[in-house]
Amino acid sequence: MDMTAFSVVVVLFVIDATVHLIARSRGRGMVGHVTKVFLMPLLYSLIPLSGEVFSFSFDNWPLLLLVAICYTAGDVFLLSHSSDVLFILGEIAFGLGHVFFIIYFFMQGIYPPTMAIGAVLGVIIIQDFIRKMNAKNDWRDNIKFFLYGAMLFLFISSAVGAYEGEPISWALASLGALMFIISDASIGFTMTGVRKFSDLFTMSTYIGANVLLVISVIVRAKLLQ
Repeated sequence: MDMTAFSVVVVLFVIDATVHLIARSRGRGMVGHVTKVFLMPLLYSLIPLSGEVFSFSFDNWPLLLLVAICYTAGDVFLLSHSSDVLFILGEIAFGLGHVFFIIYFFMQGIYPPTMAIGAVLGVIIIQDFIRKMNAKNDWRDNIKFFLYGAMLFLFISSAVGAYEGEPISWALASLGALMFIISDASIGFTMTGVRKFSDLFTMSTYIGANVLLVISVIVRAKLLQ
């Protein structure tokens, strides 16, 4: 029964993600909105289901449940591209989700040398992000982007620094965090007119990032048994 439920959720997620990306590429707004709301609930529900299927315990599930809730809330708030209030609420929701993920990464143990690499990578990416935003807009009008940039710096630093001695989870989490930053940056650039990114690009990197992060969590939990 556990394997059946796991398989059903995997299939539903793949179908939902595929339909969503097709809808985004063809400008089907309503279909894209509906399918977007179910992406994170389906994906993150695979974490506890995988524990039941592969017989391992997962003590950090409540923390990652908060991640899933925040990311889903962010998805809902960002369904509208015309409201500054909803955009800010979406930023807050995703920022909180990142905070919970950062806490999770620190709970897995941080390896200083790789975290330093993540910090350098974060500085390179985030300073370029902030520089481009500042060149296009008054910094006083975009303080939220500076704060969010700092959050992304901590996110990628902790992801690259986590999972000491476990290269598979480390690689998955590092790549996932990097893809998340690319997705988040594409939204900021598009919203402020710095550079236009398609919804298909933003959502492809967003979905890919979360898939990698979830797999890293599952692999880590399994190897700890």
